[in-house]
Amino acid sequence: TGTKPDNYHVSFPSPSCFVAGTKVTLSNGTTCDIKDIKADTKVMSFGGSFASRSHEEVINFVDKNQMCYGINEEPPFFTVGHAFWTTEGWKAVEPDVAREENPHIQFSHLQVGDIVFQIADTNPLLYKPVKIEKITSKAFDSPSLVYGLHLIDGRSYHANGFAVIMNYPLITEKRILEGFKKLTASEQDRLRSSLTEVLPELSKTLGNFMPATLYKNGILEPIFHDK
Repeated sequence: TGTKPDNYHVSFPSPSCFVAGTKVTLSNGTTCDIKDIKADTKVMSFGGSFASRSHEEVINFVDKNQMCYGINEEPPFFTVGHAFWTTEGWKAVEPDVAREENPHIQFSHLQVGDIVFQIADTNPLLYKPVKIEKITSKAFDSPSLVYGLHLIDGRSYHANGFAVIMNYPLITEKRILEGFKKLTASEQDRLRSSLTEVLPELSKTLGNFMPATLYKNGILEPIFHDK
């Protein structure tokens, strides 16, 4: 009919991002809304080093009724997969979501009783330990945009003063191979068939890295042409 029915629903995966007004600490100690940080802006990483925002924009959609979380009296500002530095390492409300974007890092469950670190001063950089007394939550009222940062020479920054990790997926050969091994035999066959069909377009899009990885690891069989 060209009209969406009342029960029409599009489900967005849960990203690991922050709401638009989340304050990010810059290298000079001031703060800026995460949505307004431009390429090449220097931010303060965990421990006091600096990192620059790359030219990659990290903007994701969250669906209506997806959840946003806050710590203690902070209004909800982060989604389920974003990890905070604690006395016991990196933790997120849903560690599996955080792990999807940073599979090489160990994550555990962020919960009441954990100690996170929030900036107390920037000159010099000092932290105050914050014990989580409660984790608040709120559903998004409508489909919304949430934001992250992709950094050069850094893997962390500060959101509302809290030390947080940079969540940005890295497509590596190891990750492709490990993901392929998780598939059933029939799923692997279907993927092989689809990849063979679109391989020229993948090569144009991503360069020779993709076909070389698929051939080397036996995901696809190379085709040799007679001279």
